[in-house]
Amino acid sequence: MIASRPKIGTAVLPRTEWHFLDPQLLHWIQDLEDTKLFLSQFLGLRKAIEPEACALCAKHATAEQRKALSLIFQKMTLAAEANDHQEWTINDHIFHQTIFFATGNQFYVPFGNILETIFKQFLDESAEGGRFCLDEHRAIYEAIMSGRADDARSASLYLLNDENQRLANVANG
Repeated sequence: MIASRPKIGTAVLPRTEWHFLDPQLLHWIQDLEDTKLFLSQFLGLRKAIEPEACALCAKHATAEQRKALSLIFQKMTLAAEANDHQEWTINDHIFHQTIFFATGNQFYVPFGNILETIFKQFLDESAEGGRFCLDEHRAIYEAIMSGRADDARSASLYLLNDENQRLANVANG
């Protein structure tokens, strides 16, 4: 965001040069910007990369990663049944983060990490009426666990395009 040079001084860089995947920038900007537009743009990023991450996870996740995903999904199910939004949000974040980490592709790891920065706010803003989307997550989970990459991709697309994603209707600016 800022360039500092000896004997020249400090200048704010144009937005086109900002590193928007930097967790510190994401944390700062989400408090300053129109939240719905910011999170809608984040949804656009998720739509572009998360379905493929799910497909790669279905192909490459290790037995240990699948076991971890299974335990997380069990916690999500319990949270949904108990109508516990806080516990759901924590485990939903970990579910998606685990998928990115289990792709077998190191370039997806940073996307799993940026989720930590804005995922809770995204869920709070995007979930219509506090809906948990358990069935949609179950479809992703089952496809990954059975190694069906195309089904995992499709299930992820369905989750991200689901009518409960209020942010999908906000202009992408």
